[in-house]
Amino acid sequence: MVPLTIYTGPAWLCTPTVIAYVVAGPRARAREVQSRYLKLFYSRLGLVRAISIMKTRNRSLLVFIVAVVGIGWLIGATNLPGAWYAALQKPPFNPPNWVFAPTWTILYVMIAIAGWRTYLQEVNGLSLQVWLGQMALNFLWSPVVFRLHNLAMGLSVIVLLLSLILLFIGLQWRTNRLAALLFIPYAAWVAFASLLNFSLYRLN
Repeated sequence: MVPLTIYTGPAWLCTPTVIAYVVAGPRARAREVQSRYLKLFYSRLGLVRAISIMKTRNRSLLVFIVAVVGIGWLIGATNLPGAWYAALQKPPFNPPNWVFAPTWTILYVMIAIAGWRTYLQEVNGLSLQVWLGQMALNFLWSPVVFRLHNLAMGLSVIVLLLSLILLFIGLQWRTNRLAALLFIPYAAWVAFASLLNFSLYRLN
């Protein structure tokens, strides 16, 4: 007959988890350790991937801002109003020339962020195509008005530009609300610029 042995060691060693761990044997314990290391590895790998994606997104945002603001500044610097514009009869609400540069700089940053968010959302979607279309019209207006001195064509360009801006807001209102909201000050400014362009055309 086997004598009954009573365990008198620490109580925590008698828990079901510890007993199962001891009974399982070295191989099972090795597999558990390996499983824990794999979980730790994949969790860290996920963090690395998340950081990599974040860096890529930040770089792409920087590209959008530099491209939009840089091209806008370049077109503005190479298509100055000059003496021709100064000699035009202007409406009473015509703003001073110094207002345009800071206003457009702020708007270009907002336009770039909206375009970047749209790019992340859909690379070849309709909203991005509309964004690219309005950007082309935006850059076209200054050469048409200040270099060609054609107010009628400039009015056509800016009205079409305003239409695309409003279309972009409508397309993005539900799917990318921030991008749509970023375009609202832009739409207000272009609407004002359209009225100014029309007034200049009528007065001259």
